[in-house]
Amino acid sequence: MKMVKIHKAKGVHILLNMRKCNKYKLNDVQKLITYLKEASISAGSTPSGYRFKKFQPQGCSVIYLLDESHISIHTYPEHSTAFVDIFTCGESANPHLACDYLIDKLEAGYFTKKAIIRV
Repeated sequence: MKMVKIHKAKGVHILLNMRKCNKYKLNDVQKLITYLKEASISAGSTPSGYRFKKFQPQGCSVIYLLDESHISIHTYPEHSTAFVDIFTCGESANPHLACDYLIDKLEAGYFTKKAIIRV
């Protein structure tokens, strides 16, 4: 019999704004897909699929569905800026760890982070 993971109807929703990032990484959709997957895993989440959009002449949007909810990024390489949204349900994942991972990988020189507890 397969064990079913049940998540409580509560979670943490983080809005992460990053500035002064590596603009080349912000325009590399394959890197961003990898970074979101690795950030999710570092937080203890389970990635289950993604979608992306590469804009012309620059910029990307990537969203990963997680068993626990989602993680997304929208980039503006021309401003060296990225906006990230992470929501994890239950108590098994720590989305703050995903933020730390992305701040490091995108070489953010400045960031703000707002956590909202959802119940």
